[in-house]
Amino acid sequence: MVNVLLTSCNSSGTFKTMDERLEKLVTEAQRHAPQSEERQLALTQLVDEIL
Repeated sequence: MVNVLLTSCNSSGTFKTMDERLEKLVTEAQRHAPQSEERQLALTQLVDEIL
């Protein structure tokens, strides 16, 4: 089996692993109140990143 490290390049040219990107999105969602529009947006971004 092959282990693959998934990365992407952001606008500043630095690479982030998928775990780092997901952790950032989770933290962003947790900053907002439950059921708020901001939290729903952050959760949508999180789901989109996972899929």
